[in-house]
Formats: sequence, structure tokens, C-alpha cells
Amino acid sequence: MDGNGWVWTFLFIAILIQGMAKSPRESLSKTYVDNNSERKKTGFYIGILSTFQLFGPFLGFTLGGLISSLPIDLQETTLTPYDSRWLGAWWLGFFIIGGCCILTSFPICMFPKGNQHPEAQRKSFENENVLKGNQHPEPQDKRSENENEVRESLWRVAKVMYL
Repeated sequence: MDGNGWVWTFLFIAILIQGMAKSPRESLSKTYVDNNSERKKTGFYIGILSTFQLFGPFLGFTLGGLISSLPIDLQETTLTPYDSRWLGAWWLGFFIIGGCCILTSFPICMFPKGNQHPEAQRKSFENENVLKGNQHPEPQDKRSENENEVRESLWRVAKVMYL
């Protein structure tokens, strides 16, 4: 490498951080939809999410192609987009997409953090068990026992590794 090795290091770290920040989006968005929608409509909503994820890059490249035909300073020029000295308004896409993200973030911020009706969810679970023939659903105590076992196991692992 020449004297610009720090540029490649910076780019690598930036892309790594971006990948780590984007990775939960796929799994968490579908889990959220699955947990907070009716069972019969979950597939439809996940299909909508997948469609947007599929067409997002297509729309981004199309927008990039359109705005790169504008001059970089948005003023009249004698150059054409076919001239080797041409610079398109690449920065305009960040403003357009950023504005769209800000507009769509307002409704997303109004989503509940979780299911607001845990009692209704519990009754639904009990009704499903009755329909399946399980007259006696598992008691809630079993869950707390499992949680205690997990905590104890994690504590043992931590003691062995760090103490």
C-alpha cells in the first residue's frame, strides 16, 4: 500500500460498523411483525417488508442515476453529463432519502414497544391449547424455573472464564 493506507483502514472500519448496525434489522423487524400482528396477516405483512427490501436498492440506483444528471452545484453549465469533467449532484440523494427517512420515522416512533395486551395474549394461548386438546396448559412457574437455571448457568460460566 502507498501512503493512503489509513483511508482503506477507515473505510473498512466504517463498513464494518455499518454492517453491524444493519444486521439486526432483518431479524428484529420480522420478529416484531410476527409478535404484534394477527396470525393470519403475519405472512402478508412480512411479504410487504420483503418487497420493500427488494425494491429499495433498485429505487436507490434509479434515484442516483436521475440526480447524477444534474450539475453538482445545481447551476447552469456548458458541460454535459457525457463530458469527462462532469460531476453530478451525488449529494442530493442523501437529502432526499434522509428526508424520506425522517418522515417515515414519525409513525414508526408511535409503534408500541411490545404487545399492549398480555392478558389477551395469555387467553389466546390458553384457547389454542384447549383447541389442540391440551386441557391443562403449562404452569407459569416452569418459566421462572427455567430462567433461574439459565441465570445460574451463566453465572457458573462467567466464574470459570473470568475468576
